[in-house]
Amino acid sequence: MIFSAGKPKKEKLKVNVKIRHRFPDCLATLEIEGENGSIAFKTPQRAVTQGQSAVFYKGTKVLGGGEILNSP
Repeated sequence: MIFSAGKPKKEKLKVNVKIRHRFPDCLATLEIEGENGSIAFKTPQRAVTQGQSAVFYKGTKVLGGGEILNSP
């Protein structure tokens, strides 16, 4: 996981997440766990797939992103 302005101070963040270029962003909680993190979407998302990118936003500001390693 890479953050555009250094690692956030909080370990749980309310963010918007995009997992597909042409899909709208979705509300989620990002929980940071060392160099990795987990995303809990507010509403279920279909076809979240290993290898996809997830990009985290706060408003219009890009916080960072990473590769999806697994999904439930």
